[in-house]
Amino acid sequence: MIADNPIVGDHTSVSVWLRSICDDFLLGRDTSATTYEELVSFYKDTICAESNNFVNLNLEGYHCIQGFFLLINLRADKLVVQDDDVHRANSGRVLETWEASTLTYKKLDPDLIQVCTKVAPNEMEGIQVLWRVAIDC
Repeated sequence: MIADNPIVGDHTSVSVWLRSICDDFLLGRDTSATTYEELVSFYKDTICAESNNFVNLNLEGYHCIQGFFLLINLRADKLVVQDDDVHRANSGRVLETWEASTLTYKKLDPDLIQVCTKVAPNEMEGIQVLWRVAIDC
């Protein structure tokens, strides 16, 4: 598991790479590297595994987990996006510089995506891993 990897550089690289795959799915970009089903399976079987602890989780790792959580629950229609830079761009609104740079660098900042739940928190996929991250960190 990426959270348990003792080599910080590897941990960071893998986290950034996995998060970029989530961003690709969220932004509708080429995702031929993997299927959505494989990504969901990886999230559930690996990241959400009961044996994981997140004591040494860094910010990139947290954003990776957050990206998976957002993607999977948005796709499952358990969350709805209220406001983000991509939504504003697609609606034709003029973007601020920082918003445009987010699209240029092909990254979403999960902390800047405003979502609303459509289901109870315990019905969201992977909510348990977010609770464990909160407790371990």
